[in-house]
Amino acid sequence: MRGEKMKKNHKEILFCLLIMIVFFILEQATLFANQFVGYYWTDDDGAFANFPWSVENSPDNGFIIGAETWSRNGIQMYPPDAIVIRVDSEGKVLWWKQFGTGCGVYPCGITRTSDNSYIIAASGNCIGDSLNAKAWLIKIKDDGTILWQRAYGVNTYCHKAYELFDHSLIIVGGTWELVGEDWINRPQVMKIDEDGNVLWTKILKTGSDYEWLEGSTFISDSEFIAWGRSRLYKFNIDGTLIWQKALAESIGNWIKSLVVTPEGNLIIAAHYDPYDVGGYAEPTILCYSDDGTLKWAKKLPVVDNHSDNSVYLCPLFPIGDGTITSYAFFFSYVAADGNMYWGPGAIQFNEDGKMGQNALFYKTPFLVTSVWSKVATVAADGNIVFSGELCVDPFYSISWDWKNALIKTDGGNLLNGNCTETIEIPLYWEDCDAPCLLKGNDEIESVTTTSFDTTPYNYFYDVVVKSVNTFCPVITQINKLQNPFRLEILGYNFIPPYWGSYIPQVVINDNPVPQTTWKWWKNLNRIIAKKDTALKYMLPKGVPVCVQIRAVDSHNNDIVYPLYQQSDCFYFTR
Repeated sequence: MRGEKMKKNHKEILFCLLIMIVFFILEQATLFANQFVGYYWTDDDGAFANFPWSVENSPDNGFIIGAETWSRNGIQMYPPDAIVIRVDSEGKVLWWKQFGTGCGVYPCGITRTSDNSYIIAASGNCIGDSLNAKAWLIKIKDDGTILWQRAYGVNTYCHKAYELFDHSLIIVGGTWELVGEDWINRPQVMKIDEDGNVLWTKILKTGSDYEWLEGSTFISDSEFIAWGRSRLYKFNIDGTLIWQKALAESIGNWIKSLVVTPEGNLIIAAHYDPYDVGGYAEPTILCYSDDGTLKWAKKLPVVDNHSDNSVYLCPLFPIGDGTITSYAFFFSYVAADGNMYWGPGAIQFNEDGKMGQNALFYKTPFLVTSVWSKVATVAADGNIVFSGELCVDPFYSISWDWKNALIKTDGGNLLNGNCTETIEIPLYWEDCDAPCLLKGNDEIESVTTTSFDTTPYNYFYDVVVKSVNTFCPVITQINKLQNPFRLEILGYNFIPPYWGSYIPQVVINDNPVPQTTWKWWKNLNRIIAKKDTALKYMLPKGVPVCVQIRAVDSHNNDIVYPLYQQSDCFYFTR
């Protein structure tokens, strides 16, 4: 998992560098005003990298987000800590918990339990007195109070917890095993009671060095399918393996999501690992009966243009009437209209294989990325909510300025307003010749897993955070500077320059102040407005004036493509 994580972080840096090249041709899409929740979080001294892993619904129609952060109380750090953020239905931050060991912690999954608490499935290094990686489970109340916390095994990690009818939990993840000089990943399933005590653990020996369990799908109160990478395992809740199957190499090697239809059919979203096939992922949607017989298969062709031309589907959500919605991330994707798209979106299809001919694409002024299998959920109103990495300045900042964004759609998964919008892009799905699921022959082994209480180690930290609920520029403070006379304008979301095609302009009562200084390499959110003595005439003493920031081009024309961006009035009195 750590090797995969390093690949992911390198890829995110590539996102930031390459967007400079493709931004002017992106036919993108965006968000909406009141219902939209587009918060990002930062500490008081500025945001460093924050990468989301999971999002889950909360009892009040709010949400809880798990992410990693590369800062603690304003100090940049690596390896990262984990953060858990609880917001209400409007995105207002209710509380924030940060925990870390100093050696790296990743909050891979969050599960809401029947008592309206949450199980955080994390993986961390240096937990307790050992340097080895361990699976780490933390149960917290809805107000953030910790109920219990335990670490499990040696060289283990966990991705998600699933609650059973008796409040016990199934945990899926993996373990590392040293074979010769190589570390081999093994899928692992563990069952614990409601207090975190281990009931049983099963390890699968796959013959592959790169297999783990990503998630689980329950098909009854007593049976579930654990899935990950290219393997599927059907278990009883007592740990008995009913069957095991595998994807054929010809249709992909990475399962991103699995749902079970009312008829018992398995619908799988999968693609190739882009690192195995030249840098692009071609998604497939596959429908199998319980015995592994193929019912239908569709693929979304991508162009092998020797670039990262991919579409990630993660995860799938049945929303009723046989319709399934998928959160999607289009990564430099060349669509059927010939345009390139880079950003988040959504697709829909039916359980019978009828695919939607258009995808929704969400346009924002900043790059939003999410490719993990648990970074999206469906809200109580049936619309998609997803957590993403917000690249605020993809080229010029000294440190990579990534923030964590939570984005809620509305009215049929749409986003409009708040400097965002939704567009439709054409998709041409094709039937694909896929073989039936292969019968697996992996060896299953029962093992004893030790655990211990991590409370005495005090890995939790109090932090102060801020949030902004818009992608538009926001002015928070204006200060008058003397000798010479200037205005210092502070805020958020000031427009990155993007090779000069975006220029932030200060406007006073609709009159531009073209002479500005923006030392973006020092502070992305500070602009100095100056116009010699003429600035004083624009600011009559004792009279409130409307000060705004807007995006213009090199000729001082408003930017309307890809998005019009302007802050609300900040009234300043000299």
